[in-house]
Amino acid sequence: MNYEIASLNNKDGIGMDRNIMQNDIELVKNDDLSINDFIVKYKPFIYSAISKYDGTYISDQSELTSVGMLAFKEAVDNYDFDKGSFYGYSNLVIKSRLIDHFRKEARHYEREMVILDESYDSDNNIDTLERKRAIEEFNNQEKASYLREEITRFVSELTDYGIKMSDLEKLSPKKKELRMKYIAASEMIASDEGLLNRFYEMKRLPVSIIMERHGLNRKQVDRARKYLVALILIKCGDYEYLAEYIKI
Repeated sequence: MNYEIASLNNKDGIGMDRNIMQNDIELVKNDDLSINDFIVKYKPFIYSAISKYDGTYISDQSELTSVGMLAFKEAVDNYDFDKGSFYGYSNLVIKSRLIDHFRKEARHYEREMVILDESYDSDNNIDTLERKRAIEEFNNQEKASYLREEITRFVSELTDYGIKMSDLEKLSPKKKELRMKYIAASEMIASDEGLLNRFYEMKRLPVSIIMERHGLNRKQVDRARKYLVALILIKCGDYEYLAEYIKI
């Protein structure tokens, strides 16, 4: 069979109906479409998912391209239909593998800095304390840079749900018991692959499930929608520094 490559021309980065993607993954699972043909067809989708998270131009030679392609292949291999739509599931897998990659890169960089610090000749003219201060200052600058990048990504994610960063200041409930219920609800969604996929895809909270499992009424859930969304995004995103910076 000859399959055209999906074009890039809409908000989600792919110029095709998600139902077509769902039909295609069914063909793959039934061995009516090869995995290679499927991956080639949705290569623009993979690139779009990577660039949406990383914010940079993606080429065939990019290391992130390899990470994204392997993640998409992993999604194909591990997908079953009770995990929701393949569109949402594959997006989640790609995002998770990119997070793993960036964290690994960050740890590698930190180890290099430690090795550089420890390998410095003690007889070097630069005073040891001065060196340590310089390295500490550099690390602080790097953390500040990572924090700015995380804030930029977080603001972008919030916008998809109609939330402004300034809203976060007044989101946290004053009553501890109610706040703990909201936190538990966000953790439930973050840890449930099916619920999380639907949350990302539909941009809506599973209100009835939250009410049933956490003893909340509709008014309480509706009032805390922005708070719950922010909690879920922080828990599921690569927001290592932002999670410490924003207390909600």
